Amino acid sequence: MYPKTSDWRVVAIFKIEPKEQLIMVSSSYMEARQGYIPAFVELIDLTHFANLDHIELQQWNPSNKKDQGTWKGKGTLKTPPLSKILQVTSPILS
Repeated sequence: MYPKTSDWRVVAIFKIEPKEQLIMVSSSYMEARQGYIPAFVELIDLTHFANLDHIELQQWNPSNKKDQGTWKGKGTLKTPPLSKILQVTSPILS
């Protein structure tokens, strides 16, 4: 049996360089929608957060040639608030 392919991905799109950052890949639409916020919070560089334009859900569209295709945007996902990101990235003071 072949492993399930990763047909979905979530990408952070920025207004300036770097233009995009891969947040996660997934084998299903629902898994991508449910998992992107924890992945985003873990991966986002706070120095780039102010330049975030949006978070995009994309699906792989294969071409007729083997191992070739393009990622097609399927919608914009909600950006987690900065306060949530700071809760996760800030050290806990005791």
